[in-house]
Amino acid sequence: MQAVAFTAIAIREELKKFFIVALARQQRGEKTGMPSCYLDTFWHRIAENPKQYEQFCLEFVGTHALVDHLPYNGEGILEWVPEYEAQFGLLPSIWFTDLDGKVNVPMYDEYMETGTVRASWNCGPALPPKESGEVRNAMMCV
Repeated sequence: MQAVAFTAIAIREELKKFFIVALARQQRGEKTGMPSCYLDTFWHRIAENPKQYEQFCLEFVGTHALVDHLPYNGEGILEWVPEYEAQFGLLPSIWFTDLDGKVNVPMYDEYMETGTVRASWNCGPALPPKESGEVRNAMMCV
């Protein structure tokens, strides 16, 4: 399959959607794993520049507090997908795309046929507790 290119705006918008779902789950005491994919790599890169990442969090998440990038390892079905779909529709192909821009067709096809996504993850987002007032380095997982 031919490599797919995504615009910076599309990538940021998709990361914003993920944060919205993940932070709602956090409020219910649920963790949300970020699958290892193109978006996770973008998140790593943007979080390495604290000023740029703070601007991203303010613009796309509406908070001065940085969304932490915390270690959280696992594999299996991504339980947050139905909540994402309820708010934003089907996952776009960027969720199934590797760093070279190649879509994992079997994984994408399984999602389209079953509505489930099986993946591995090594990190997830979290906002620091409101009472802490703390703004930390957002990169805690590499």
